[in-house]
Amino acid sequence: MATYYSKAHRLSETIRTDIESGVFALFSRLPGEQRLAGMYNAARGTIRKALARLIDEGLLVRQGTRPVVNPEASNK
Repeated sequence: MATYYSKAHRLSETIRTDIESGVFALFSRLPGEQRLAGMYNAARGTIRKALARLIDEGLLVRQGTRPVVNPEASNK
């Protein structure tokens, strides 16, 4: 039986892959929710959930209003 993952879970994995491949560099601020929603063809709520998951995992950190790629993440 296939495992089902929520859209936010799948999106967080896509963003993780983009970070690992250099689309978003270490120390860089991610675009705003609306722009990310357009980039990934997802609702802003889904973007929020995906980013929250990556923040919880330590790949992103909150600095101000937009998340930043955690420079410590490369060591994990």
